[in-house]
Amino acid sequence: VLYEDYSVWPMTLAYSLGYFVSDFIFYAAPTKQAAIIIHHLVMIVGHYPVMENEAAHLYGGGDAKLIMWLSAAGYLTEISNLFLDIRWFQLKVMPAAPDQTVYVTNSVFLLASYIVTRIVVMPWATLTHLWPNYNAYVEHHQVKAFWMIFGGACFITLMSVAYTYILLKPGIRAFLFYGKPGAAKGTSNGKKAE
Repeated sequence: VLYEDYSVWPMTLAYSLGYFVSDFIFYAAPTKQAAIIIHHLVMIVGHYPVMENEAAHLYGGGDAKLIMWLSAAGYLTEISNLFLDIRWFQLKVMPAAPDQTVYVTNSVFLLASYIVTRIVVMPWATLTHLWPNYNAYVEHHQVKAFWMIFGGACFITLMSVAYTYILLKPGIRAFLFYGKPGAAKGTSNGKKAE
């Protein structure tokens, strides 16, 4: 992110928020999963003010660059979606069982990127960049904005911890490898190949 060129990030957000609105309409809302719906709403509402300099100034407690930086750090968490989408494609679209090496490699990148960006970076950015600026939010009469940003970051982090637990509950082998753990070679999901 170019801190001195504020025009780059709002333009990027315009495209990204368009994706979130579309994804909300065609994916999140139809699933009727409250956590997914809330996640999309938090992302849309949390990042929208950053698109306008005046709103970003207020939303950043007087510092538009702070909120731009936090917004970019928040979007860093979405890197894991690349690997999540590849995994979905491997499981739902490919006509045959995916190559185990490719599947395991993607699974490792998915798990590592998810944990690092969502469970480590999000709280780190919030606690090291937002929290120390609380007094600036008070001075600019933007305490509600502070707590909205802080609450959104906490929600996304807790949701990510819960989702990681759900993914890993069956065990690390079940997450990493295609099919049931211990399945014989030449099988897919524990069923004999025909």
